[in-house]
Amino acid sequence: MSLQNIPMSILRFQYKLVRIPLGLFETNVVQALSTEAPARLAYERTVGTLDKKLGSVLGDKEAVRQGEAQVHHVDQLAKA
Repeated sequence: MSLQNIPMSILRFQYKLVRIPLGLFETNVVQALSTEAPARLAYERTVGTLDKKLGSVLGDKEAVRQGEAQVHHVDQLAKA
C-alpha cells in the first residue's frame, strides 16, 4: 500500500463507522414509519444521496450502486 492510498483507506474506514449508527437508527426508528411517510422518504433520500456521493469520492462502487438504488426507490414511492 502506497502512502497515497492510506488517507483514502482511513476515509473509507471512517465512512463505514458512520454507517453503523445510521443503520441502527434505520432499523430501530425509520423502519417503524410508514413506507410513504415524508420523514422516512426524506431520510432514505438523504442517506442514498450520501452513499452515492461519498461512494463516488471514495471509489466504492458498491456504495454508489446502493445509493443510486435507494434514491431511485424513494423517487418511485414519491411518484406513487
